Amino acid sequence: MAPDRLEISSPAKVNLTLRICGRRDDGFHEIESLMAPISLSDRVTLETGGSGIRIRCDAPGIPEDETNLAWRAADLFFKERGSGPGLSITLEKNIPAGAGLGGGSGNAAGVLNGLNTLLGRPFSLEKLADMGARIGSDVPFFVYGKPAWITGVGEAIDLVRGLYPHHLVVVFPGIEASTAKVYKKCNLALTRCKKIHSVPDLTGDPAYVEGLLCNDLERPALEEYPGIGKAVDALSQTQALGVLMSGSGSSVFGLFRQEAEAVETRRTLESKHPGWRVFSCRLLV
Repeated sequence: MAPDRLEISSPAKVNLTLRICGRRDDGFHEIESLMAPISLSDRVTLETGGSGIRIRCDAPGIPEDETNLAWRAADLFFKERGSGPGLSITLEKNIPAGAGLGGGSGNAAGVLNGLNTLLGRPFSLEKLADMGARIGSDVPFFVYGKPAWITGVGEAIDLVRGLYPHHLVVVFPGIEASTAKVYKKCNLALTRCKKIHSVPDLTGDPAYVEGLLCNDLERPALEEYPGIGKAVDALSQTQALGVLMSGSGSSVFGLFRQEAEAVETRRTLESKHPGWRVFSCRLLV
């Protein structure tokens, strides 16, 4: 008998590079991005029974209705399958909202993958990713859950190997950045990330990835939310080998090769900036 309860680890992500290539006629932006899951994660619990889709979350301000991406993922899964049992979704949040770390998208992908496991794997990963693209541009990446080169509007995914398992310090300065506002402020004539003409060859050389760090949304985000710049400056004054904002903000991360350096940096930043949430974690490669 198939299990009726499943707990899923739902990781966050960082964009190690994010190039804005242009704006399409439908208003969406074409991107090039090297994305990787990280060990900072939420926990998603699925339990069948009862009727309808119910969602509970332990974090204030997170919707517990059909506007939550996890709820939408379950609803879409059942519609594509043709039917579905009653479902309870419980979200235990560690990933800050509005942080550019993909927490909501990861939760949605966790629901898609989890339901696929609970209900006998009716769909392939490719089908789940296609469903995820209808929920949010980052959801397909989380369905695969591996480092990937992302192009188009997030739907074109090439998995990459050889990414060095850097340790990270992630700083959330308490600012919920609006993706729409940051993209609106982005001047395509002033973007600075270099075009990468093919899927990058990650040979395990840590310096290669450190040299790739670039985010075309960082400048407009800092203009809209100056507090993000304080986090960039603080991390830049540590032993981090590279510092970058993730996604459209507001989280900023630093790369380290040694776990001890990352842990010490987290402790230092926590003591100096008690209003920030600071995490030490690692790339999941």
